[in-house]
Amino acid sequence: MIKNITCIALFFITLSMSFAQNNLNDYKYIVVPIKFEFQKSESEYNLNALLKFLFEKNNFETLMSNEALPEDLIKNGCLALKATIIDESSLLKTQMKIQLKNCREEVVFTSVQGVSREKAYKKAFQEAIRMAFESIKMENYNYVPTSDTVTTIIPEKGTQTEIEKLKSEIEELKAEKKPKMVKAGEQEKGENSVSQIKEEQPVIIEKENNALIATLIPGSIVNYQLKNNAGQVRYTLFFSGKDDVFIVKSKDALVYKKNNRWILAQYVENDLQTSIIEIQF
Repeated sequence: MIKNITCIALFFITLSMSFAQNNLNDYKYIVVPIKFEFQKSESEYNLNALLKFLFEKNNFETLMSNEALPEDLIKNGCLALKATIIDESSLLKTQMKIQLKNCREEVVFTSVQGVSREKAYKKAFQEAIRMAFESIKMENYNYVPTSDTVTTIIPEKGTQTEIEKLKSEIEELKAEKKPKMVKAGEQEKGENSVSQIKEEQPVIIEKENNALIATLIPGSIVNYQLKNNAGQVRYTLFFSGKDDVFIVKSKDALVYKKNNRWILAQYVENDLQTSIIEIQF
């Protein structure tokens, strides 16, 4: 009776673990770091190369963390799982687990614990890792593309150059457009008074009536949608690579932070316009 209860309990534990972990077949790549947390130096005991070899042997497309990334992985970081090794060794035993995390740092898979009683570190570590990998082999991995793997939105090629160009132009125009008092009826020779006043006026700053709510784009940790109170998307922001500077999708514009205020700077018919916008992150 007790034996039957134990078997049933083990069955349900295994079943629940199976449902808790995402399907490995949803992921195209495995990325292996060149140094695990417990290692004193890169590739110590050849463990990193061993793990890469084991994954490749079992049909996983595997990369070391210092290798150039393929084009599809650059565009969508969620195609890959990051592999790591958890060292649970005790005084008398070497005990290791292999863990896989997705682009959101969520644990997708944790292997069984591999155990070795070898005294030599290199042999013990490698034996324990091979044993732990057996549970990954049992998954019979075969990559199947799925729409559930969310695409991470990143700017297209050449965007970084455009960011720097736009930022430079904004700063130059800010420096040039300093306030200048013009008396009524006063006009410099050879200049049209209307155009002169327009050029010398400071940048107009207007405040949004309602704060925009920033929500992360699914699958991203740096890109946002700005929605109004009605839930309508007003702007989509792509991270520029610099703190507090974002590119505005489909516009010649940037959103950046200055003096604890968010500024929208955009070109409208070749005229630079800036406005303060309230954003709730």
